[in-house]
Formats: sequence, structure tokens, C-alpha cells
Amino acid sequence: MRISKDLAKEVAKKLLQGKQDLLDAKNLKLKNLAYDRTVSTIRDDIKEAYSKFPKFFNTSDFVAILCKENHDDPVEIKLPKPVPSEGYWKVYVYVYVSKEEYKSFEAMADEIKVKADEIFDAKKIISNTIFGLRTALQVQKHFPEAYEFLPKESSGNTLPMLNLDHVRSLIK
Repeated sequence: MRISKDLAKEVAKKLLQGKQDLLDAKNLKLKNLAYDRTVSTIRDDIKEAYSKFPKFFNTSDFVAILCKENHDDPVEIKLPKPVPSEGYWKVYVYVYVSKEEYKSFEAMADEIKVKADEIFDAKKIISNTIFGLRTALQVQKHFPEAYEFLPKESSGNTLPMLNLDHVRSLIK
């Protein structure tokens, strides 16, 4: 069986699924921390009104975490659920935190970005390696970890896609 580029990408994705799941869990943890911190800054009367009449509020799915001392470099996080936002066109809800809390959010976001980049690069390398081996036999011989994720070969009873009668008639 020949290895296509799409099949190589699919196998690479399956090989790195464990790392991707860990990254997704860290990302969800960061989003939930940011959501909890954002909700804690909203007044109780606003939360109550939003829970009763959500259609009357402008909402945002993004938070910009800012340090009280330094407003230059916000940590931008997509929230798991929208929260009420101030103003009409605000895309971000701005949350001002202490320097220590800001550094914590920044470190988590940076770690997630680095891991995501590593996984992306690893997928490309693994995909190109599998595609470069060209056949399932070569994958089995040189990269047995990936072989188990390849589809099992058919028994050979499938017909070719080409109309062979038409091709034979061209010869005669």
C-alpha cells in the first residue's frame, strides 16, 4: 500500500494524540482560571441581571489580562463562555491583576504556546517521514510505532479505478 500525504498526516496526528490531549487539558485549565478571575471582577448585581437577561448585554469571549503596573503586554485568552463586557464594540474584557498573578498567567500562556509549536513541528516532521517511506512495508520496517496506525491492507479483491476494457481497446 502506498502512503499518501493525507494518510501520513492522519497517522502523525494519531501518534501525537497523547501530547495533544495534555496540551488541551492545560489550555482548558488556563481558560477556566481566566474565566474565574474575569467573573470575580464583575459586580454581583451585573452577574444577576446577566443571568436573568443575557440578550440585553454585550458579551465578549476574550479576556486581556493586564498587570496593574504595566499595561503594555496583555495576556490574551479565549474564555470557555462569554461574559458581559463594557461598551458596545469591545472585543476584550480587560482584567487588571497583581504582578505575581500576571506573571503566572503569562507563564502558563507561554508554556502552552511553546508546547503547541512543538506539537505542530513534530506533526510536520513525522508526517514527512512517514510520507517519505512511501509504502506500508517500509513503515513497518523502519517506523513500527506508526505502522499500527495505518489501515490494514485489503485482500486485493478491489477493482482498479480505471476502465481497463477501454484502455485495452486503445491498444488494438
